[in-house]
Amino acid sequence: MSYQNIMSAPLFDFGDIKKSEATIKNTWNEFRIALANKAFKYDEVDSALTTTFLKVFDDLFSNCCAQLECSLSSFQANGYLARGTKLKALETVSYDRFLPKAEFINEDNRFSPVGVEWLYLAWSNDKNLADKCTIKECRASTGNRFGICSFEINSANKDKKIIDLTLADEMTYEDINSQLENSGKVYFSRCYERSMKAGRAVTLTENEINEMKVEISFWALHTYLKLLSEQIFTPLADADDKSLMYAPFQCMAKYFLNEGYVGIKYKSTVCTGAKDIVLFDKTMATPVGTIQDFII
Repeated sequence: MSYQNIMSAPLFDFGDIKKSEATIKNTWNEFRIALANKAFKYDEVDSALTTTFLKVFDDLFSNCCAQLECSLSSFQANGYLARGTKLKALETVSYDRFLPKAEFINEDNRFSPVGVEWLYLAWSNDKNLADKCTIKECRASTGNRFGICSFEINSANKDKKIIDLTLADEMTYEDINSQLENSGKVYFSRCYERSMKAGRAVTLTENEINEMKVEISFWALHTYLKLLSEQIFTPLADADDKSLMYAPFQCMAKYFLNEGYVGIKYKSTVCTGAKDIVLFDKTMATPVGTIQDFII
């Protein structure tokens, strides 16, 4: 086969994405069932790491964690943080109304169980979209009185790191695959040129092998995050049991907390284009500015 034919042919077989989607759903369901059957609790991470889903994620994360990190300062610099709440007709509204309080957290949230005072915020680089996200996240509807408050990251916490699970949200599987394919062909081309000069077949250098390992790790991580985002981060139906459906997410949050991170960025399942952030310490961000108070 000629060099031109080799370079025009695909180097990698990326397989059937539908099979990968089915696999990640199955392993997630196994993860959730193990929690439901009390094989371990959501905060027993060492036991949870025996499940296929979290074990695979842990393997990827240990090699690529730096790619998923972002500082809290980036949210302040590049967008808007907001929190909303449905209001009663005659209540007086202050900043205190927008801070989580254990006595009012009577249902499981996606990453935290009943009574846990973690701070959930909507984020977007478009203020209107961040505000819209708060309304949708609260399931508010026409006629409801609603309040929205902006938040700022406290200066002492701006260098703290959170995990960004939305890294691959704007990419297609084709984008992710093409990046690895193109990198592979660059290394193949270099190897071919060296072989032609040497008059014999030569292999990749150690540096090139290490660089290719990084490229493959990048591909694996982004593919997994894309699958996670599309197959797992989906809205719940009204009839779904939140304590059951959210238990695996709560276990993942505990995993990241144990790794030293202060929160998670994840896609909103109810507002396209917006992102949500959960901070494990509610004092890391402070309400600021004028409170919006209006009837939807």
